[in-house]
Amino acid sequence: MLADINIALIVLRNVPFALFSLSPKAMQQDVAFTAKVRATIGDDADRVWFEDVLTATWPEIYAAEPSLIISRCKAQDHAVPPIVAELQKLKDTNPATFKKLGQRLKAAQILRPERFTNLAQLERVLSDSEAPANDPRPVVVIIGPITDWNGALDTIGAAVVAPYLEKYRVIYRDAAIDLQLVLQCEGATATTRADDIVLCGHGQEELLQLDARLGPDGSLDIGDAQLFARLGKCLKPGGKIALLSCSTGKGADTYVAKP
Repeated sequence: MLADINIALIVLRNVPFALFSLSPKAMQQDVAFTAKVRATIGDDADRVWFEDVLTATWPEIYAAEPSLIISRCKAQDHAVPPIVAELQKLKDTNPATFKKLGQRLKAAQILRPERFTNLAQLERVLSDSEAPANDPRPVVVIIGPITDWNGALDTIGAAVVAPYLEKYRVIYRDAAIDLQLVLQCEGATATTRADDIVLCGHGQEELLQLDARLGPDGSLDIGDAQLFARLGKCLKPGGKIALLSCSTGKGADTYVAKP
């Protein structure tokens, strides 16, 4: 029940932040979900992303390929981040390691590596995703939408990931709809429950938006009590869920932190 979950509603005002990832095996178990997403998103630029991810057929090189990252950034009028130059250098100087990076990104379901501050930070998050269940560090699961219409989520590495790196094992995932967000959390905490869950997206007063094109399913809102209950089961006793977006929880009789 909602009363059993400690939820901190955090309002970020004019502060760019970000994040994202997926669980193809879980998605394939829900044929209706897959069909609905494909039917809803239409033939826009992101369609192939969803189809490739949902069917687990996207090539291992896809997420890390510098030219594709540049194309994605230009298509959405986003600045090309510094990590792209590092990825290009790695591809040119050590093709085998670059190929392995693509394989690791796919295994971790990180689709947008350009949101990390640099290759070292990305490597750290990948290592955390690969860590054994007996890793003694506290765990934070960070979930964000795959798409980002205005670039507000471009700095996930600096604004959201970096503060956790000193003490936490950081597990990062992407999601397109509310159910998928929950499935990602459940998958990430299957062996070790989280101390914190951080959910990022665009926001309105009563919801956290993952993708506006997907209607009610494209957001986590105050009517999603059952989904919040499932998220609560992903937490250790005393764990917290933080909703990071602009305006989410604004005006509510709840805890709101303003940086």
